[in-house]
Amino acid sequence: MKKCFVLLITCIFVLASCSSKEESYTLNEEKYGNHYGRDYGGHVGDGKFFMMRFADVDELLIAESPDSFGVILTREYKHKFDGNDLYFYSADGYAVVYAKSNLCKVFITDPPLEEVTGEDPKITGRSPENNYRISELVGDEYKCIVYLDSFNEFTEYEQKILKELKGKQDTEDEVHDALNVVLEPLGEVTDWYYQNGPYSYLYE
Repeated sequence: MKKCFVLLITCIFVLASCSSKEESYTLNEEKYGNHYGRDYGGHVGDGKFFMMRFADVDELLIAESPDSFGVILTREYKHKFDGNDLYFYSADGYAVVYAKSNLCKVFITDPPLEEVTGEDPKITGRSPENNYRISELVGDEYKCIVYLDSFNEFTEYEQKILKELKGKQDTEDEVHDALNVVLEPLGEVTDWYYQNGPYSYLYE
């Protein structure tokens, strides 16, 4: 009975310890501002790194103050929290953000050309001269961002999660493309009906 009581007390202390660690990951509004709002997508650690939607594009950002932030990656495809750490996959790269150390590892890739040069580009502020890449953030204030030269520089565990995110996005894209093939003839029939049907005068 005494051993059970000691075990119970130990469990309570362990749980309390875990809870106190979680509290350290609340947003530090005084240092980084209040990210909350309809465009807020979540923050990592104390809020130095966070996700936000700007002009219908979801981005991974770093905050240096309530009024100053930089874009790390843009046009998010998928993200996932593993514990308190963030895994982020976007059109222009991959990132892993560690809550405990406030460190971000980034591998930048070229986004699909149509994302930049299409009639309604989803990535803005790019140019061929910039190789369609987002700029690396440089300076002492961005020393917490480590830029990798290869995807293989992520650990095997990190690669596994990031590949899972890419796999999910690829599957969604394939389903979307297949639906477009199926629905395109229906759209043509609908267009013909609007132009030639009995109520076509309403659409002139």
